[in-house]
Amino acid sequence: MNLGLALIGLVLCFLTIVFIEKFLGKEGLYVWISIATIIANIIVCKTIQIAGLTTSLGNIMFASNYLATDILSEKYGSKYAYKAINNALVSTIVF
Repeated sequence: MNLGLALIGLVLCFLTIVFIEKFLGKEGLYVWISIATIIANIIVCKTIQIAGLTTSLGNIMFASNYLATDILSEKYGSKYAYKAINNALVSTIVF
């Protein structure tokens, strides 16, 4: 059950990033990274078991941040990826 939910969450999360980049561009990815960082820090305390492995619930959101910064770096340049990481850090501190 948890494996299916994890796969659905992973696919939906990553498809959301692709659609955000397509329709909102780098600004949308900036917002996604900030929001995903805050959400991941909230839900990281919950542990679940997926296929016999105990893992944190926030892992998918943290992985989505990696995908978003990778898209920023490859498409727009490392300067914009670095800016997104700084925005996420500031939003986490403010939160």
